[in-house]
Amino acid sequence: MVLDIGTRTLIGLILKQEEKGLKVVTCQRWEHPDRAMLDGQIHDIPAVAAAVKHVVGQLAKKARRPIRSVAVAAAGRSLRTERVRLEKDWDWGKPVQAGDISELEEEALQQARSNVTRTRLDWHYQCVGYSIVHYYLSGQPIANLVGQRGNRIGVELIATFLPREVVDSLQAVLDMTGLSMDSLTLEPIAAARVVIPPAMRQLSLALVDIGAGTADIAVTQQGAIQGYGMVPEAGDEITEALAQLLLLDFNEAERLKRWLNQKDKLEYTDILGQKHHAESSEIIKLLEPRVRELAQKIGQQILAIAPKGVQAVLLVGGGALTPGLAPLLADELGLSSNRVGIKGKDALQQWVNKWPKDFDGPDMITPLGIGLTALAGENLKRFRCSVNGQDIDVFGWQSPQVLEVLREAGVPLREILGKPGMALSFTLNGQLRLVKGEAGQPGQIWLNGQLVDYSARVRPGDRIDYSPGQPGADARVRVKEIWEGEEYSRFWFNGQEVRWPWTVKINGQTVTWDSFIPDLATVEIGLDLTVAQFLQGQQIEIEKGEIYLNKQPAGLEAKIRPGDWIEYEVRRETIIVDLEGQAREIEWQEGMLVVHALDLVGFVPKPPWPGAKAILLVNDKISQFSQALQPGDLVKLYWQKEE
Repeated sequence: MVLDIGTRTLIGLILKQEEKGLKVVTCQRWEHPDRAMLDGQIHDIPAVAAAVKHVVGQLAKKARRPIRSVAVAAAGRSLRTERVRLEKDWDWGKPVQAGDISELEEEALQQARSNVTRTRLDWHYQCVGYSIVHYYLSGQPIANLVGQRGNRIGVELIATFLPREVVDSLQAVLDMTGLSMDSLTLEPIAAARVVIPPAMRQLSLALVDIGAGTADIAVTQQGAIQGYGMVPEAGDEITEALAQLLLLDFNEAERLKRWLNQKDKLEYTDILGQKHHAESSEIIKLLEPRVRELAQKIGQQILAIAPKGVQAVLLVGGGALTPGLAPLLADELGLSSNRVGIKGKDALQQWVNKWPKDFDGPDMITPLGIGLTALAGENLKRFRCSVNGQDIDVFGWQSPQVLEVLREAGVPLREILGKPGMALSFTLNGQLRLVKGEAGQPGQIWLNGQLVDYSARVRPGDRIDYSPGQPGADARVRVKEIWEGEEYSRFWFNGQEVRWPWTVKINGQTVTWDSFIPDLATVEIGLDLTVAQFLQGQQIEIEKGEIYLNKQPAGLEAKIRPGDWIEYEVRRETIIVDLEGQAREIEWQEGMLVVHALDLVGFVPKPPWPGAKAILLVNDKISQFSQALQPGDLVKLYWQKEE
């Protein structure tokens, strides 16, 4: 049995494979009385479950048999795709079997899943289907691997993922009605199975499944489906536009929209109870701007997958009947109007000759595709196991690892493996540094009562029990633990090496090497030393000398850097003694008098001729031999005749 749970309509279909071909046992269509779904997402689980229960009950009654499981499909809301090519060595002497191909596809799906979770850390995406792009034998593309021999086999596929909430709400509806999910696929994968068989996939085609809530897209080129896409709006947006334009409630607008292609003149009642009559063409013209907007969004999504464009577009789903959509989409893609067509009865009859009355429109394409995909085994299979006593449905894996099953159960990876401790980040002299927290301790896993690791394989009906991992300690580090060099700087003073302790600061405050570094701190380690501070530390009288830094005169506030060369020369304090025009510079001494200075230059107080008189000047002023001298003074002595 097939269930196509759409935003507006729920379609049930029972297919039977007979010797003469495929047979439709019975069909049932049901519209949600209220808007229990929006944009392909179930918003009211009990309401949708009631609709499912009604449809399944009618089908069971007509088929005269109970229905316990169904094949379903999901719309591409918030669709993610991952393209993967995987190859592995193969024994040339061993022909490839169907089981080998299934195992190869499963490994590729696991790789796709890993790629998705590596970029989306919440792990909240569920694989809902995949399509094969190519198989490979010894590195070359091949249509079918079964029975082939070679040294390598490979597969390239496109895996599709939806938010887990989409799949979980679908499962919740079935659980509420007592049904199990036999298989799951993506709606455009199912629709493509019907309208674009492999023989047509050499053409560049776009399939657009337009429902009430979403427009799901698949593009084929070079013999395979090359990509999937989704526009999160469709028929309901046209209905809402019609309701706004004509002041209608949603259900009346939906009824009126459906008659636009069938009657020339229409009657409708607005929310005020007033009846109106209008030509269908007039209403279609009113809707054209909104329909064109939808066509533009669908066209943009097609071109995002196939930038060079497509040769034709195939429309399916109830929304494909939206008035004017096909020609507007053709215009958007630069195609002639006959290159965009609606697939319905013609496509259905390629698979089943006889269809029940009123069940041969484009809205039946996807339900048939869901059934064909399930019957051919091309969908994701499901099996049930339990995690800590809770039943879990696992899709797409024949024998997944425990880690995958825990992920399907919604267990966060950090809870499984143990959350690592918080990292510590800071800057050291302007460079960002990161210290990781300790790794968490993985939890323990029991499979059917036996302790196993995360790579153990799970089978249908298995029981998994796990204890959460333990978190690691947060990062904690001292200054001395992140400094790789010595704890002092080196520079030179008067030719001798000086080792001076580095200054350590955290957020501008001086600290010790044993200080812990807080998160987001600014750490500075350097030589915070001026010439004056250094000389004072050496107990040198700064005012009595000359300072040179790297051979250049320097002030007292100059900063010393590692490797600098500092020189200090004591400034000589002198006086000049001029005897009879012969000047000599001598070193000044504390308490020096004029007589001392004269004595140092060998002055003999003996007149050079009788009656000679000594004239003594200090700084050109008459002085006495007992006058005290200061640095820089000029002492002059000469003889002259006494008058």
